[in-house]
Amino acid sequence: VPTRLIENITDKTSSGDILAGVFLANRAQGIDPELSLQMGCKIATRSIEAFGVDHLLKETYRPWQERV
Repeated sequence: VPTRLIENITDKTSSGDILAGVFLANRAQGIDPELSLQMGCKIATRSIEAFGVDHLLKETYRPWQERV
C-alpha cells in the first residue's frame, strides 16, 4: 500500500503496533481489507513524525474517508 514520503522520521517505536491495531479494529467493524490497510498505513505514517502518540490526539476529527 503506497503512502506519502516522510522527510522527518522522529520515532518509529510502535508504528507497527499502530498499523496492526487500526487494521484489526477496522476489519472487526467490517471495513474492506484494502481500505483497512490504507488507513493503518496512514495513521502509522503520522505516528512516526513525533515522539509518542499525543500529537495524534491533537488532530482535528475528519471522517475516515477523507484521511485515506
